[in-house]
Amino acid sequence: MSSLRSSNETVSELSMRLERKLELEFGARLLGMLEDPKVVDIVLNDDGSIWIEKLGSPMSRTDLVVGPGRAASLLCTVASVLGTVINDESPILEGDLPFEGARFEGVLPPVSRGPIFAIRKLATRIHGLDDYVRAGALEATDAEALRSAVEDRLNIVVCGGTGTGKTTLANALLLEKLRLGGTHQRIVVLEDTPELQCAGEITGGDGIEAALDVVGAGTPEKAPPPQRALHHNNEGSEQCDKDRPHDRAALDEVI
Repeated sequence: MSSLRSSNETVSELSMRLERKLELEFGARLLGMLEDPKVVDIVLNDDGSIWIEKLGSPMSRTDLVVGPGRAASLLCTVASVLGTVINDESPILEGDLPFEGARFEGVLPPVSRGPIFAIRKLATRIHGLDDYVRAGALEATDAEALRSAVEDRLNIVVCGGTGTGKTTLANALLLEKLRLGGTHQRIVVLEDTPELQCAGEITGGDGIEAALDVVGAGTPEKAPPPQRALHHNNEGSEQCDKDRPHDRAALDEVI
């Protein structure tokens, strides 16, 4: 037992040292950007320039420059904190930083011309549909239509380009779901990259594999392609296939 306790303490100490090293490599300027509640995205380009996006403002270049050596060292330390590696053979890194609830993705050559990374912070406040209306981003009738769709448990597809607010709107719809049905609801959130925020109790697990099992698609090894999985034992989807073939084509394109 004492040996196990000693081992756990060693792992904890190592983790703390790595996080401290990571803070030192980020430096005061980058940490300040991470701590700024108005900053939502921080990007390092291969020329060493740092760009940031703030709430309500477009992406803009800062006067901060990070050299390739420092950037590569930072990526390696992030990899160590995440319990993985990044190198020529495995040049892509993604995961959650241990502070500020930020999502990190980094890339090394030969995938890029130099070390680069992008950091996206989780929203500090969830906006509801009423907030969209007050800001003039949605008409009241549109907000009510979305609210009715949530209440009627209709399928909703949120799509758009990078930075267009897909996650923000999806979070708003999740908030409406909780408001309409209460926190006792069972909500399953499946994400490749964790970004959605839900104040209710979330069911975790092995994501897609678990979901396929829930809908009766069999074991993960025998799981069908996403199109078939979505249509498996789903009368609404079968109706879409039979009566509205163009919808099926659109669904396949989205998947």
